[in-house]
Amino acid sequence: MPFVIQPLQGAFEAAGIAPLEAAWSLRASKLDAFLTVLSPIALRGYISAVALGFAHTIGEFGVVLMIGGSITGQTRVLSTTIFEHVEAMEYGQAHAIAAALLTFSFLVLLAVYVVNRRFPIHVS
Repeated sequence: MPFVIQPLQGAFEAAGIAPLEAAWSLRASKLDAFLTVLSPIALRGYISAVALGFAHTIGEFGVVLMIGGSITGQTRVLSTTIFEHVEAMEYGQAHAIAAALLTFSFLVLLAVYVVNRRFPIHVS
């Protein structure tokens, strides 16, 4: 959750209260002001939150192993697959999967960075 909440909090703090006050002065309800004014301003925060939450979840190991495990034919995730290859001393396969996972996570974070740089927030 911290990987999701922190970018959202930063985006909402950066937007400030002025846009909401302007919407309220035009008789917008709180929900309408949030959905039509604040949410578009905080769009970068939403994108960052989704990407960081997703990237963190991709590499999650402990919770997956404790709750879902690796039930043959039913559940299979990359983090437990890497663990199984290491236990079987198949280090080459474990390294290849880990490198692919690292590359994917890097590309997701790079995409978030590019989107955030290309579409800056303009708050008046």
